[in-house]
Amino acid sequence: MNCGPGCPACGPGRATCAANSTRWTPSSPTVMPTSSLPTTSKASSPSSATTPRQPRPPSASVSCGSSSRTSSSAPRRSPSGTASPSVSTPPTTDIKIETLRRVTHARVTHCVGGVLSPLLSNVALSALDEYIARAPGGHNDCRNDRVKRRRRGLPNFRLIRYADDWCLMVSGSRSDAEALKNEIADVLSTMGLRLSEEKTLITHIEEGLDFLGWHIQRHRKRGANRHYVYTYPSRKAVQAAMAKVKEQCRKTGTNPALDALLIPINWMLRGWCAFFRPGVSSTAFHYLSHFARDRVIRWLRKKHPRTPWRELRRRYGGGRWWPTGETTELFNPAGVHTTRYRYRGAVIPSPWPLAG
Repeated sequence: MNCGPGCPACGPGRATCAANSTRWTPSSPTVMPTSSLPTTSKASSPSSATTPRQPRPPSASVSCGSSSRTSSSAPRRSPSGTASPSVSTPPTTDIKIETLRRVTHARVTHCVGGVLSPLLSNVALSALDEYIARAPGGHNDCRNDRVKRRRRGLPNFRLIRYADDWCLMVSGSRSDAEALKNEIADVLSTMGLRLSEEKTLITHIEEGLDFLGWHIQRHRKRGANRHYVYTYPSRKAVQAAMAKVKEQCRKTGTNPALDALLIPINWMLRGWCAFFRPGVSSTAFHYLSHFARDRVIRWLRKKHPRTPWRELRRRYGGGRWWPTGETTELFNPAGVHTTRYRYRGAVIPSPWPLAG
């Protein structure tokens, strides 16, 4: 339709503008991205349920310019207080309106390594905790019952579990441990779970095992004839910490100041030492201290390839052999004092008592 003579967009001396109305026809079903969610998409199909943006029918309510308003059925009040006549919209029965439908595709979510994985593991493996606690030789047996079982050649066992990582300590023979492994596999199969053959290990405490980053092994105390169980940082945990220090030195460019490198390294070293402090970790701490110092010195030599080492010591160490920035000093793991974990056994109260 053509605009009136007072159209602000056309104005005098310009061509008369027109509002074209086109009929909307459904295209073939296509999938269009609607949001950042991977499981939701929109499909245009004739048998859909959600109404799309309808095309504007040709009517007198369409005005020229960038903005358009449609009149309502209620009379519009003018500034003088009199009601302005409303403009009726012609019927649009000749336009076929198609709809859109939101289609949700089911997708299996793997939460391994996510924040939800420990929660789901605790919920699912609570059945294993109850089975071990109720079984003969488990946690609920008193000391006399456990002594009687050992006299009869029957095994006693305790379960230590953290999320989906667990360790079953068996006081018995290897055949007893293999029999308990089969029983646990049957219990987990009722919940749709199975043991990982690659991560499942049956070993003797004299040989040692790795559990939650620790290497647990029993051996003779140096200078004595008594045997004790010692906990060390596992070789894999030490190598992981060294890889993080090396990766941080590689990722940080040589343009920033030394503090930009020391701050993230210190965060990682403090957290690692706090986790492995309650154990026999002095040797690992000293080794990690020398490694971190050498990697930072290599970074400084790469930052200043033509500066002699004496000048680097004066500038970044205050004459000492330890890297120090303007406001930050490299954290020294060798200065962390280790402690010994106090074994409390079953004295730790459980917030989830077993139902009778």
